[in-house]
Amino acid sequence: RLGKAVGELKAKVVLELGTNYGFSAREFSKALRATGGRLYSVDINPPIDNWPIKWGQADNITFVQHDSLPLDVGNFKEPVDLLFIDDRHTYRHLLQVLRKYAPLVKVGGRIYIDDPTHCDGAMHGELNCGASVLFATALWCWDMGFPFHVYTDDPYGLIEIMVTKAIPTVPALDARIFGITGVG
Repeated sequence: RLGKAVGELKAKVVLELGTNYGFSAREFSKALRATGGRLYSVDINPPIDNWPIKWGQADNITFVQHDSLPLDVGNFKEPVDLLFIDDRHTYRHLLQVLRKYAPLVKVGGRIYIDDPTHCDGAMHGELNCGASVLFATALWCWDMGFPFHVYTDDPYGLIEIMVTKAIPTVPALDARIFGITGVG
């Protein structure tokens, strides 16, 4: 589904948050070869097993080892065709990521949220995974007026959001007011 979306969008820029073993990165890289595009992949950990080199696909991938929330996106000048969120499956983190990265996605682009029903096993004092991620997505899409679809053919699911209008840049949620962990 992700590779097909790259082709349908004739994507030039894909931004992936959360890389892990690089399975999605590999699919994006293959599809982006046909469109002449580039993948920007962000993960707090280094590539496991050095997958970009191992797979011989490092030429159209820029890997950034960094936590996605404090990463400065101010220098990111290219409009994003497809944003793929697969980094931390929690309600609050997802809302923070959407507020920060969704404005980079151009009108007509898509946002995908992977594994909305999956729990990482890291339980925190916040709503974590599953229904809370689906709820956060539904709230955000309702607020933005965006249609979305939940695919269930994968055991952990995939959410597709159609970006039908420009997404405004909004301030990050303030941890002091909302008691949110993991934000500055």
